[in-house]
Order: sequence, then structure tokens, then C-alpha cells
Amino acid sequence: MGNETNQGRVVRSWVKITQDINECQEELRCGKNATCTNTEGSFRCTCNIGYYADGYICTECYTIFDFEDHDLSNWTLNGTAFNNQPTYGDNLSGRKHKFESNHKGDWWIGTYENRSSPSEPFGGQQGDGPQGSMTSPSFQITGKLLTFLIGSGCDKSFPNIRAELIIGGEVVRNKTTKACDEAMKEESWNVTDYAGKNAQLRLVDNSSEEWGHINFDHLQACHKLISDMDS
Repeated sequence: MGNETNQGRVVRSWVKITQDINECQEELRCGKNATCTNTEGSFRCTCNIGYYADGYICTECYTIFDFEDHDLSNWTLNGTAFNNQPTYGDNLSGRKHKFESNHKGDWWIGTYENRSSPSEPFGGQQGDGPQGSMTSPSFQITGKLLTFLIGSGCDKSFPNIRAELIIGGEVVRNKTTKACDEAMKEESWNVTDYAGKNAQLRLVDNSSEEWGHINFDHLQACHKLISDMDS
């Protein structure tokens, strides 16, 4: 602060001194899986190699397909089973069903269901009759593991209800389901041998038998195998 005289009046002038604070000094500012870089007035977090940003923190997994954009325009559909997909909400409970879908978010794939918009009737269904497949756009495998939620199918529909991983036009991994349960459970594929390759996901419903439909959601890639997750 300085003082100066101006025509008999004392005028006080304040000099404000600003100093940047290193936000990265705060422990775990970006979490244990990221590197913090201080910038003027702010900071930047960069995920360590093998970790992925989910919008808030760096995690061991990142989402590839979760259907939350409720748009399949980039997917290839064959047959009619997937024409009304994805499904909005836990449509099963609209039928007072004893099962739950166990989906994540608001949207998921369920080929028994017929509720592709919140404005459509709660509990709407197309049944087990339609058959078909849906194939994703290409994505690059960057981790060791792909995880996903899958459900439904039963003895009569086995093995015609399944998820497939396609590389170079060939099915390299598949998961058939005969859970006799609508609730999706997490399954996984070890894709260590395919790191860096382009792949596609294909969902197949080739059954009109009882339980002849597939439930699917939340495909993600992880840089560790399940056995290494806690190490």
C-alpha cells in the first residue's frame, strides 16, 4: 500500500499481488491412477498408462457400448429381433414380472421387450418370436479384458442366444446364455492376445423357443484381468 498527496487530499492506492497456488500439492488431487499437472489458476489430470477417464476419475475400465445414446444407426441389424431396441428402463417391472433386468443406466438391449421410448407403454413386449442379430461398429481393443452384462436364454434356446466378439470377420470369443433368468450378470472375455486389433460385437437371437431372447448391456474394456484387479 502506498500514499500520495493530490491537491491536499490523501489518495491510497492498493497494489494487489497474486500468486499461483500449486493445486497438485494436495495429496491425491487427481486420484492414485493419474498424474497432476499444475497450470496457472488451475490444474490438469492425466490418466496413467492403462487407466481411462470416466469423466471424474481414472479407472481400470472404460465403456465401449452402453446404449445410453439410444441410437443403433451405426449398427448392422439383420432380421427383426432388434428392431425395437434399445429398451428404456426396467420394462420387466411394467409387467409385474418377478425378474429384474439389472441393467445399467436407462437403456439396454432386450429382444423380448418393446419399449424403445419413455413415451411407449410401460411393459410393452414383442415376445420370443422375432429372430435376428445386431453387429456393432468397429472398435479397437486396448485392454486385456472385455466385460459385459448378459442374461436370459434357457435350455430350449441354447446355444442360439449369444454374444460374439468378431475380429477379421471371424468369431474369436462367444458367450452363450441359458440362465433362465432375465437379470443380467457380468461376464468377461480375456482379449490379451488381441490387443490393438479392431473388433466388433455381435448379439444373436436365433431362437423363438421359450426364453428365446437376449438381454445385454454395458460392454467395457479393462486393462487388467479379473485376477489382477486387486493387485
